[in-house]
Amino acid sequence: MFLRIVCFLILYLSIGNIHAQEAALNTDIFLEKFAVYSKAHPDNLLFVHTDKTVYTNNETIWFSGYLIRTVAGNFSEHSVLSIALIKENEKKVFLLNQYLMQDGLCFGSLILPDSIPPGNYQLQATTNVLDKNGMPLTVFTQGLIIKSITEQAFSAELNSLETAVTNGMIRAKVTVNVKDPKEKVTVRYSVGNSASKSAILKANTFIMEIPSSQLDQASPVLLTSINYQKEIQYLSLNLPQVNTKKTDVRFFPEGGYLAEGLENTVGWETRDARHLPLSLSAVLYRDQLPVDTISTNSYGIGSFKIKPVFKSIYTVRVISREIKDTVFRLPAVLEDGLVLHVRNAAVKDSLSVEFSSKSVRNVQVLIHNYRQLFVHFQARVQASGKKITFVLSALPKGVAAITVLDSIGRPLAERLIYVHSDQRVTAVIKSDQPSYHKNEKVHLKFQFRDEQGHPVQGIVSVAVVQGNRLEISKQQNIENYVYLNHDLGVLPLDPLGKTANDKDYLENILLVKGWRRYTWPELIGVSPKDTLQKIIVSAMRGRVLFKSKPLKKPVTVSMFRDSSINIIDTQSDGTFLLTPEQVLTAEGRRVTFMVNKNDKYNYSIEYIDSASAGSQKAAEEIEWLPIGKAQYSQNSKDLVLPGYKNVISLKEVKIKARKADSEIYGLKKLGSNECGNYVCRYGFLNCPFHMGEVDNTQPVKGQRYKVYPISETLYTGCRVEEEPGSLLKIKGIYLSQEFYGAGEDPASFSAPQYFSTLLWKPGLIINEIGTGDLSFLTGSIAGQFKILVQGVSSKGMIYGTSSFVVN
Repeated sequence: MFLRIVCFLILYLSIGNIHAQEAALNTDIFLEKFAVYSKAHPDNLLFVHTDKTVYTNNETIWFSGYLIRTVAGNFSEHSVLSIALIKENEKKVFLLNQYLMQDGLCFGSLILPDSIPPGNYQLQATTNVLDKNGMPLTVFTQGLIIKSITEQAFSAELNSLETAVTNGMIRAKVTVNVKDPKEKVTVRYSVGNSASKSAILKANTFIMEIPSSQLDQASPVLLTSINYQKEIQYLSLNLPQVNTKKTDVRFFPEGGYLAEGLENTVGWETRDARHLPLSLSAVLYRDQLPVDTISTNSYGIGSFKIKPVFKSIYTVRVISREIKDTVFRLPAVLEDGLVLHVRNAAVKDSLSVEFSSKSVRNVQVLIHNYRQLFVHFQARVQASGKKITFVLSALPKGVAAITVLDSIGRPLAERLIYVHSDQRVTAVIKSDQPSYHKNEKVHLKFQFRDEQGHPVQGIVSVAVVQGNRLEISKQQNIENYVYLNHDLGVLPLDPLGKTANDKDYLENILLVKGWRRYTWPELIGVSPKDTLQKIIVSAMRGRVLFKSKPLKKPVTVSMFRDSSINIIDTQSDGTFLLTPEQVLTAEGRRVTFMVNKNDKYNYSIEYIDSASAGSQKAAEEIEWLPIGKAQYSQNSKDLVLPGYKNVISLKEVKIKARKADSEIYGLKKLGSNECGNYVCRYGFLNCPFHMGEVDNTQPVKGQRYKVYPISETLYTGCRVEEEPGSLLKIKGIYLSQEFYGAGEDPASFSAPQYFSTLLWKPGLIINEIGTGDLSFLTGSIAGQFKILVQGVSSKGMIYGTSSFVVN
């Protein structure tokens, strides 16, 4: 690395306009600081590809997880991927499953229950590597919408009656349409973390009064649940935020400051009270005199040039009758500042930068990506302006920064750039026909090439889904996320849908977005002791207790999963550790633990999984964005998926039967009593090696029996009224399930094939000539279907789309 930086130094200092100082560079010090900072702030990067973003109850979420980057390349430590569903603004895990991750890859599926409430959700993915506070180091979130296809007993509508606080409150009205108006309808409502209230609807309506004190939070949302005949509808709407400006206007002088007497480029960003982009026109004033007309585009970003005068006050007055706060002030002008100007920030492999300063000054220039330092040199800058060109072949693709320091290391300016914008894996997806009939075979061919036309090998996931199951505001692609969003956070939607491949969009974003997790003083102040934070690979462990107290002697625990049985020896205090491989099971199945003691009502088993606890911690930190939420009204009909008139599901009918809840292993075995207790042919009570054998007999109360391995106990009888604490059932670590789709032979179909996902193929290996192929059947749904391909390769991220029509 040092030799690479020296080579840069020799190249750039040979350019005449900027010359080196005599003092030696402290390159080694900066290299050490970047290395220490990277260890103290580990950068882990995870992406999850879901088959779609709009689901219904009883559907399956198919996903592929890609661990792109981790601390020191320790991919093997990330052995479990937790997938959680969090409902809008509740910040509580609604559903959680765990899956085996190997070599940074994880493929799985999550079945949505029939009872899941429709609405906005976040799918949250975390791994089992935690920091010292139990927070996952790797977190990824994906917005989803869950709609219903279940027959509804009633409909409800929620409307805001005001768009601004009136008489110290905001009012909202809920209206229901029910079959029997004599039946009671109740509503429970709350805003954010405030206490919920409930009321009974009269005449099928109710008006909620929300005090302004509950609106003093970021993007407040009214959450309601309406209950009728044991069916619940969940509706939400956005409320106006108090103590905030109607319009949020921010100015971003290129490099960070306005400098007197020098031409400055200024980026500016406009958002409404809900933090959504706002397109505006405005007039720029100097000391209350108009000097220019400026504007922002559809994603709320614009730029203008200014040659500021020291002590002058520059303001912007928005041209709008609808906005009350219309005057916004620019940052103060520095009397002797430095200007850094980049004409093109989204570049291929070379970058031109102009430096200028009112007075002659010595500066240090660094180019880095916050994990590594690539360029470091000293220069003398003056008012006439100096230009230098860098060759950036050594930098990886993505966001980097130019940082300018004074001679003693204090920051003067910084500018974000996007390197190797031309380096992209092109995915060509071709179907053998542009349109198909229902239940007809589709053949897909894939071809992957780099920017030079060379074949690319990799591993991808392929989804073919109904077009209306992809909502653009929630859809993420691996290319944009890895190269932009992971570093810059949530970005406004690109109207062209290209994002990382739209140069004009990138230029605007790079001008106004700063580095969110990084500050120069923090980097300079970091020390080796800051890297000593404990990184924990979360353990799955159990503990056996006797009368709720720790044991003094070890015991044995039988573990049952699928068709296998394992015997676990605890420590003397009753603790035992588990590996992910020990609890692997098919999705939906449980792993059962049983203490091998007859006095099972005095024994209990605890299970501690810090990865699951970490998922809840991460859920509490989720930032809910206004994109995709209902605005000022919502109807329950909006949460029913249209076009499913022929496949509306009847409500689930549960048939209950009497069951011995304390039945061992969850299944009553042949020769066992009502509790599942049995004696094997060798006289052992509940022998784990002879479970279910035909010659087992039922034990007799008051008789003594041998207990595996070498003890004896008095059998106290069978009690079915409660499940003993010595029996514990947990969810296992799930393996990937096979996606079957509509099948392969249309002649075998006995019913319509209503599949919104026609194909899900994770882990598709792209061969050495950069090609792949798949085939599948269309179903019984007509319309447009989208093909999405996402994955990784040796040349970077892979993303591609195509489509076809089913007639």
